[in-house]
Amino acid sequence: MNDTEFQQKVVSLSKNAYLIAVRLLRSEEDAKDAVQEVMIKLWDKRKKLEKHPNIKGFLFLTTRNYCLDLIQTSKWKFKNANEKIENLPLILSEQNESNFIEERYQKIKTEIDHLPEIQKQIILLRDFDGFDFEEIAKITNLKVEHIRVLLSRTRKKIREQLTKTENNEQKTS
Repeated sequence: MNDTEFQQKVVSLSKNAYLIAVRLLRSEEDAKDAVQEVMIKLWDKRKKLEKHPNIKGFLFLTTRNYCLDLIQTSKWKFKNANEKIENLPLILSEQNESNFIEERYQKIKTEIDHLPEIQKQIILLRDFDGFDFEEIAKITNLKVEHIRVLLSRTRKKIREQLTKTENNEQKTS
């Protein structure tokens, strides 16, 4: 694999790898560093990578594993362990035109922040980043069926929490 092919097939996916890294590491700087390290590792293995049947899945799995390794080492600590997810890509267009939409979006982000880590990762990969179930399975090392169940339960939980919150707000108004 030459430089141009590497740019097209691997580096072009770095934005998505960054999103995975920032969610796991909860630090934009650490995520950038992690993606850079993964890119260097993949560049060194570009001859073998050329023959890989799913470069995209391999990149995301490598990024995930690298981040998990960082978290498990004693050298690395969460810099912003209590930091909420602030940099989710906006899923709604014309976000600033409606206070209702903005408030609803903030409530959804808050609910996602309170989810267990695996549920949070799955809903973000599927609903915010648009990964298909097979790609999520490779990233998380879970079976597709399990991912579908977790995603369904997660969506239901968020929906119930939003309804509960909105009902409480209406009672106090």
